[in-house]
Amino acid sequence: MKIVLLHTKDAVDGEEDPVLGQIEGALHGGGHETRRVMVDNVVEPVVSALTSDRPDLVINLAESFAGKSALESNIAALLNLIDLRYTGSSPAGLLVAGNVVTVEPGVYLPGRGGVRIEDLVVAADSGAEVLSGFTKELTSLN
Repeated sequence: MKIVLLHTKDAVDGEEDPVLGQIEGALHGGGHETRRVMVDNVVEPVVSALTSDRPDLVINLAESFAGKSALESNIAALLNLIDLRYTGSSPAGLLVAGNVVTVEPGVYLPGRGGVRIEDLVVAADSGAEVLSGFTKELTSLN
């Protein structure tokens, strides 16, 4: 299967996001062919790269366009317009999710593991509302 990893420029600026290599490694291990297509601030190169050698699947890791996360839904819309199968949320799902953020503090100990507590928070005119209903009390599992 020919698979494209669609990612934003920030995933390869400076230190590369290790998720790209991890996904590629897993896909290559399964016998799939991969290539990367970068989303920056111009649409035409993305369309050209995706349509000149059409993939069987696009793994959509792009979370912004031109550095603006509010435009993320347009990337999924573009994939719909050029009729490609892709992973991730639909444009409508991303628009709805645009008002919801995650707050993810965590503690990690090298060689031992870690924990992350994730809260979903919706930004409303009346203020922030925490959607997660989990306790923050420490529980020891001995």
